Amino acid sequence: MQRSSVIEEVIEYFRSPQWRDVLSVVQERDMNHMHVHVDTYLDPGSSFRPLVHDFFQRLGWEAYRPIEIMADKPGRAALYGIQLEDKLNFEIYCRLNDKSVLQPIPAKFGERGGNLRVWSVSDITRFHSQFRWRSLTAADHAAVAAFFESSSHWQRALDYVCDPDVMHVHCNVETSVHPDVLRHYALTNLAKRGFTVKHSIHSIFNAAGYDSGKIIFLGLNPPRTYDIAYYYNPDVLLEVNTQDTHMVGGEGTGNEYYVVRVSTLEAELAKHDLIRLSATEIAHIQDTITTFQTRSAYSWRFVPVDAASASD
Repeated sequence: MQRSSVIEEVIEYFRSPQWRDVLSVVQERDMNHMHVHVDTYLDPGSSFRPLVHDFFQRLGWEAYRPIEIMADKPGRAALYGIQLEDKLNFEIYCRLNDKSVLQPIPAKFGERGGNLRVWSVSDITRFHSQFRWRSLTAADHAAVAAFFESSSHWQRALDYVCDPDVMHVHCNVETSVHPDVLRHYALTNLAKRGFTVKHSIHSIFNAAGYDSGKIIFLGLNPPRTYDIAYYYNPDVLLEVNTQDTHMVGGEGTGNEYYVVRVSTLEAELAKHDLIRLSATEIAHIQDTITTFQTRSAYSWRFVPVDAASASD
């Protein structure tokens, strides 16, 4: 493919309805999390990541942690942890497709029949409401606190968080304790251990068609995103998970943990002759796509230029 065609396809993506939806969702309140699914053959680290980072920076939206690159499935990679101040965090999942430079993935290859999935706060509270959470006694509270203070399961999860070869980990638990309580005791314990967490939010993730609950920890020290994934069992207080998680990950993955490794990413990217954009090309693309949106005349949001013109 000619270089000019490569540049033009990248530019057109940032004019696409999918990217417009991304920009709109990022600016909404009461949004929880978002997954964006694309087909691309751009090198995710050297080319796609700076395009996304610089796009938001030019809007004045600073990231409080660098975007990471993750590979959790064969033939795929992700811009993992796009974390903008005062906005929802999200991921862009990439199918490494040598027939595309950068395009929205066909919906059937995305998630739940779409190439953009968004969770709202009401989605999470509705998910929580389907379970009969236990009314805790003082002894129950003490047992939950002890799980985070001294259990080998939680300690092993934090060992994974600090492992330089681990990009992401779920500490999987089986429980009847409300996630608010788990979050409280986990954050208390993390602070005691010297971990710094920017924010911790309730969310949902999907594995093989099954929605499960999780608590996301957006860490600053160490700079990792890690989760407690909980599987409801009315008969237990808080234990190591034994249920099928439907998750496939790297070494260490099972019912107890889900692990994504940096070494998996390196092995995956080595299989592909990816497109690498020069600094000059990236700057040209940014100069062009910056003109695609403007500040709304009616609110604090950025809107597409043609939408702004239509309202005049």
